[in-house]
Amino acid sequence: MTCTEVQSWISNYVDDALEEEHVGPMFAHLGSCLDCQRFLQSTLKIRSSVNTDAKFAAPESLQVRVMKSVEGADYDSRRRVDMLSIRISIPLPAAMAMAVMLVIGSMVISPLFFERPPRVQFSENTIEQLPTSLRTQLKITRILLEE
Repeated sequence: MTCTEVQSWISNYVDDALEEEHVGPMFAHLGSCLDCQRFLQSTLKIRSSVNTDAKFAAPESLQVRVMKSVEGADYDSRRRVDMLSIRISIPLPAAMAMAVMLVIGSMVISPLFFERPPRVQFSENTIEQLPTSLRTQLKITRILLEE
């Protein structure tokens, strides 16, 4: 195993992309190689400096130029009305009332357009051919419906 190979493993290890089978040999090599130890330290320093959340402010001249270009544009070009971007906002109670009205309306109107399927009547001969568990369930259902 060469230092070049181990250094590529170190880069993958720092990126959390090293395969599990290479972790043990990499650390074994790091225990005896000072060059690879230095490479690991420098890689970790670089990685930690890249991960800092430094906030950069835009130069004031950029802000002035942007504001001038926005103020100089005519109103119609800045405001593009798109039908998908228009939002309609209604209070929650009104929305709930509309939803309830839709449900009740569909319950009232749907029987006008759709017929109920006819009720199926089984003869006693057909019922006797059913398994015992289904016959019991059918009898219980009949009793409950009669109440």
